[in-house]
Amino acid sequence: MIQSAWLSSISVAAGAGGFNFRRILISLTFTMMAVRYLQNRWKHRQITAEEDNQRIEATYEKDENGLYPWEADTDDSPERVSPDTKPMVNSWGPKRGRWR
Repeated sequence: MIQSAWLSSISVAAGAGGFNFRRILISLTFTMMAVRYLQNRWKHRQITAEEDNQRIEATYEKDENGLYPWEADTDDSPERVSPDTKPMVNSWGPKRGRWR
């Protein structure tokens, strides 16, 4: 009696008898991933522009002119580029219309 119950429980755990453990595990995994995605999306939508600005002000300091570090040096005139400077090439993006 105990042996037959044990064998039937093993066969059920192995996927016999219409109980597919792998299918349930995969659906549970994707359901949990979808729930976490929606939670993160909802959490990031709750951040307002004011809170984002406060976080930036807490992280970075303004200089004596009242500019952040990425705003201080915006001079991109051709006089600043030296003759031996390599041009920036977009080599990481997709190459459309080219043979590889």
